[in-house]
Amino acid sequence: MNGVSMNDQVAQAAYSQLQPYLAGDAPLAVERIEFFLTSHPDFAQAHNDLGVLYYRTGDLLRSLANYEKANRLDAGNPTFVKNLAEFYTVELGWFDDAIAMLRRAQKQARGYGNPRLPGGHRREDRQNPGGRDLSRPDLDA
Repeated sequence: MNGVSMNDQVAQAAYSQLQPYLAGDAPLAVERIEFFLTSHPDFAQAHNDLGVLYYRTGDLLRSLANYEKANRLDAGNPTFVKNLAEFYTVELGWFDDAIAMLRRAQKQARGYGNPRLPGGHRREDRQNPGGRDLSRPDLDA
């Protein structure tokens, strides 16, 4: 086994069946995902997708609740962090909280073999001996 439990594999397989709904009618997709979450309440991707769908339909409170739950369940997931940070800045004006969250995620991403969140890249080549950081300076530098 690859470190993923059988329950996680079952949840992933079941959730993959819902993917066609995500691109369609938002209220139907919300209904399907909410039903899925009755069986798999800790499936972070479903909470994130539900946050996106609620945002699209204008239900900002439920959107925020689901973005935050996805982030709690899978802390450091770059997509979940990005969505929550964008919500904090665009809808709530919580710039400091969003920046702090992105800084933490950036530090965590380095520990998981992903040296940068999207937007900052490292590369090694002849013009860049030693793999120096070619992106803008770290936010916390």
